Amino acid sequence: MNANYKSIVNTNPRQIFSAVCLSVFFFVAAANAQTPPLRANGKIAFTSDRDGNREIYMMNNDGTGQVRLTNNPGADNPPGGPSDEERAKGKTYLWGEASDLNGNRVESRLQTPEGYTITALAALNIAQKILEGNFKPGFQTPAKAYGADLVLEIEGVERQ
Repeated sequence: MNANYKSIVNTNPRQIFSAVCLSVFFFVAAANAQTPPLRANGKIAFTSDRDGNREIYMMNNDGTGQVRLTNNPGADNPPGGPSDEERAKGKTYLWGEASDLNGNRVESRLQTPEGYTITALAALNIAQKILEGNFKPGFQTPAKAYGADLVLEIEGVERQ
């Protein structure tokens, strides 16, 4: 490995672990968002009720080539998530381990609200920071922007 490359790699296992955990949270948020997902084939899948019934469509990235994929009399909605009661009672338990080439190892366990709730709370926490002017332009992981313990600011998150 060349020295220049190694000098720009973050080798702090705690920061790497924190970045991975928060990236998973935001990936889940993006996967559950109501915006059309971009697929590897360059197509976008979306739903529309333009014909009076929700159907599934696909189109090119630029909005051209819209094709209806379903034509069912019933609604083509994704399955619903947990109820409010299930979300209130639910917990998520996370475990992670990171190590570096020198044999340093860290392990962490977190207990958080259930997945939908922690995703929403994390997004709101970061949005509040941005609205308060606490941000730098450009790409950053949440942990890089706000510190490795950002997730611990969220109500209901405990390190075990």
